[in-house]
Order: sequence, then C-alpha cells, then structure tokens
Amino acid sequence: MRKCLLAFLLFASTAFAATHGERFTWTNSLAPVSPTSNTFYCGTASGIYTMVWQLTPAVQSFDWLTTDPVNPPTQGTKYYCAVTESVTGIESGYSNEVSFIFPVVPLPPSGLSRQDH
Repeated sequence: MRKCLLAFLLFASTAFAATHGERFTWTNSLAPVSPTSNTFYCGTASGIYTMVWQLTPAVQSFDWLTTDPVNPPTQGTKYYCAVTESVTGIESGYSNEVSFIFPVVPLPPSGLSRQDH
C-alpha cells in the first residue's frame, strides 16, 4: 500500500510540474459589436509572431501550457505576444504587445529511498 501511495504522489508531482504555464488576459472592445473570435499570437522577436492560436468563440484569457500540443513553449526563452479580435472574419489590429521569459520548471528530485529505523 505504501509503495502505491508513494508512486501516486511522485506521479502527481511530476504531472503538476509538466503542466506549468502562463495566463494572459485582455478586454475585448465590444464596440460596435461583440467579437466572434480572438487570435492569440506569439514569437521570439518583437512584432514577428510565428505561433498562432485561433480562439473561437471570443474569450478574454488564454493559458499557454508547457504541454501545448501545437506550440509548446521553450522554457527560458523570451516571447512577445499580442491578441486580435474578429467580427465575422474581419480581424482588428494587434493589441499592445507583452513580453516575458517563459519560466524554467525545475526537474523533480531523484534518488528517494526509505530506510528502516
């Protein structure tokens, strides 16, 4: 029983570390009509966005996780991101740009053992 619990706890802590991410939030303009979608952009140079996420229906936040199947981030890399909104296919200009360094998630400890007293 103890081995099963320890294995579960180690798996859970590894899974938690593997899903680290960054949350981005914004306010859609809602004028003159509510947007139908957003597009979130990121890249490693200011104004040059090589990664794109289509967000439909329109939302006001996005979580970029280390487990992203399409655009996984590189830990320790500086990124520049912006968002647009669209109304029935007509896209706005870019929002203000934010930059950040995607944090490096430490590796879990190893060599755990148990000793009898």
